[in-house]
Amino acid sequence: MISRRVLREKVVKEVYACIQNRKDDRKSAEKELVHAIDRAYHIYIMMLSILPEIQRHAEMVVDNHLHKMIPTEEDLHPNLRFVQNRIIRSLSTSENIAKAMKQYRLSWGGSEDLIRILYQKLTESELYTSYMNNPQEISEKDFVKKVYMEFLQYSLDLEEYLESKSIFWIDDLGYALLMAARTATTCKANQDFSLMEEFTEADDLSFAKRLFLKAIESYEQSRVIMKEFSENWDVERIALMDSVILSVAMAELKNFPEIPVKVTLNEYIDIAKNYSGERSSTFVNGMLDKFVAKFSKEGVILKSRVNQKA
Repeated sequence: MISRRVLREKVVKEVYACIQNRKDDRKSAEKELVHAIDRAYHIYIMMLSILPEIQRHAEMVVDNHLHKMIPTEEDLHPNLRFVQNRIIRSLSTSENIAKAMKQYRLSWGGSEDLIRILYQKLTESELYTSYMNNPQEISEKDFVKKVYMEFLQYSLDLEEYLESKSIFWIDDLGYALLMAARTATTCKANQDFSLMEEFTEADDLSFAKRLFLKAIESYEQSRVIMKEFSENWDVERIALMDSVILSVAMAELKNFPEIPVKVTLNEYIDIAKNYSGERSSTFVNGMLDKFVAKFSKEGVILKSRVNQKA
């Protein structure tokens, strides 16, 4: 589930934290890296269980209206399409999801206000109105997918709640919602949901840990190389995030010969764009091209690897 891109971003952030805070305890920093990676998987599990929470709140609302002193016609004959959505009900009864929630000690306990607000805002949305009133136009599956990608994706209430629990969850929310949407909408009838594995490849975690340690070990050496190619620009004035991204990229170029050079370049240029901006990505791109030329000339990178397709 967790892609190499996400792993690279986690490594960049942990290296950044180590350099900024001058952490010398590498074992402790490595543990924090692993925890950060695990948290990305935990938020995926949490997102699989959030729709059942909203559905249960909806059932409670329907029941409360039904037992009002003077119920209206709508109270007595409510539209039950949301509370009877079979995909969300299946998420609610999934043994695999329940097992994962218990295994990782995850819970929506104490989130009643959030669930109430999410339900209220969902019912006010065009998506909900269309789903409830036009069964032929939007299926249960399409509705669930859109709740994830068009409603929860942009929910500031959800972001604020998750940030109050862990500031690290916010960065992974969009990716977790995408993965949760895929899981929720690809389950076959009468089968439990097959949860994605935390890692796509068996060596993904070892890749992240080794990349982190190599980047930390060679950071000062990487700074020397940056100075060599920064021309008239004072290396001390290079933004710390750009410096870290370049250092991690250099560590990957030199220590992971199985990864095509173009893959490494594309990954870190995009990371620079996401975390430092367009201008920084251009700077990182130019510097990486110079690093590759240098490493190829010195035999650190084989020319065949440089020409290998991404």
